[in-house]
Amino acid sequence: MPVVWPFAAVANHYLHDFLDDYIKSLEVAEKLFKALNSHPDFQIETYGDGTNVVKLHVRNRDTEQFRENLRMKNIIVNQGAERKDSIILKINPSILRQEIKHLADSFIQAKGEG
Repeated sequence: MPVVWPFAAVANHYLHDFLDDYIKSLEVAEKLFKALNSHPDFQIETYGDGTNVVKLHVRNRDTEQFRENLRMKNIIVNQGAERKDSIILKINPSILRQEIKHLADSFIQAKGEG
C-alpha cells in the first residue's frame, strides 16, 4: 500500500468537486448532442437510466479514421465495442475543457477529413 499514495493524493484533490463537475459535464454533453444531432451525418443514441454512455452513429465514415481525426484534434474517444458506423462515447468532466461550439465543430471537421 505505501506505493499507491500518489493515486490517493490525486483522487483526494478531485474528490470535492467531482459530483458538481460530473453533473455539469452531463449538462454540457446534452448541448453537444443537440449540436451533433442537428448535423445530417450524426445521430446520438442514448441508453437512458442516467448513464454517461451514449452511442454516436456516424454516417458514411470508417470509425477508425474518424477516431484518428479526432485524436489529431486532441479529442480522445473510447476505443472498443463499436460497429463500423458508430462509436461509444463516455461522458466525463474532460468535456468541460473546451467550448461546446468548438467541440461540435471538431467532430464535424473530423467527419470530413481523411
